[in-house]
Amino acid sequence: MGKRLYKYGFTEAQANACAREGGATLINRNNPNTGPGGMTLGNYILGTNLQANTDDVTFMHEYGHTLQSGQWGPLYLVPAILSGSDMLFGGWRRPWSENRVFINHDIRWYETEANRKAARYFAKHYGIGWDDRRNPRLV
Repeated sequence: MGKRLYKYGFTEAQANACAREGGATLINRNNPNTGPGGMTLGNYILGTNLQANTDDVTFMHEYGHTLQSGQWGPLYLVPAILSGSDMLFGGWRRPWSENRVFINHDIRWYETEANRKAARYFAKHYGIGWDDRRNPRLV
């Protein structure tokens, strides 16, 4: 499925870089008019302004989604659909009412689970601490 998204969502001309990290493939395009972002299906991370390294907290979060996908298998489509519908039907960018530092999207269970998985992976393999102010593991 990720290959199809690459084929139709990012043409060769649009994709600035393709990188691999721990079994995941980042297909990135740079856009100076927006911040970092990404979408993950299977082992494919379709990113905007991302780098496949441990300095990029958005990439590390998206990598957590690849770990979710590996654990959940086809059921990973459930959080993927929930996340997509959250973005399509509103409210995802609104500040969270209990802590306005975060937007609603940040505190969804499937997002915090991806952060927990990524935090464990990067701590184990790179000895890196996790920044819960950027990507919360618990709320």
